Amino acid sequence: MDVLSGFLTYSATRSAISSASLSASPLQIGVSSTYTILFTLGQPLTASSAIVVGLPVDYQGRVGGCSPSPCTVSSSNVIFTNVPTTVSTAITLTLTSVTNPLTIGTTNSLTLYTLYSSSQATSIVEYTNTGLTVNLVARVIPSANIVITSTSQVVSYFPASFTLTITNVNQLPANVYLQVKIPTEITVSVSQLNC
Repeated sequence: MDVLSGFLTYSATRSAISSASLSASPLQIGVSSTYTILFTLGQPLTASSAIVVGLPVDYQGRVGGCSPSPCTVSSSNVIFTNVPTTVSTAITLTLTSVTNPLTIGTTNSLTLYTLYSSSQATSIVEYTNTGLTVNLVARVIPSANIVITSTSQVVSYFPASFTLTITNVNQLPANVYLQVKIPTEITVSVSQLNC
């Protein structure tokens, strides 16, 4: 209370969601995956509230669906309406048919926030914009995509030539290199390598 004017003043602040987690499967780059977000409400909501999952640039346009319904997917966010409203309610949100980004390692964080009213995009109650990440790994090349042939008969301790034909499943940027691990039992003449 301001003693001089006799007015009550207050300052509204947004709460931070502190118990949110994200899991995904599978975690290979470029494949279709399912993302599960778990969190707990810290502030009460109304029946017309919403939960929004904001998508960083590397996820925009890569989410195919969501649950529970009703929910809508746009290129930059996923909005869940008809959400639980009680404090301490544990909530599970699912993003389906997510095409994983093509970069190996930790992704940029999704943003998660609740809206007091789904019709007011600025009525944010709680939010978090850190920690909702996954660690993506390279796609495994199926053994059917690797063919090894020999131009000569393969006999122990006798020189042979091998050709490896690999059909890659990973999208690669320019100037990358392919590393082939040769077992120590096989001696390779560097001067005889051809790519």
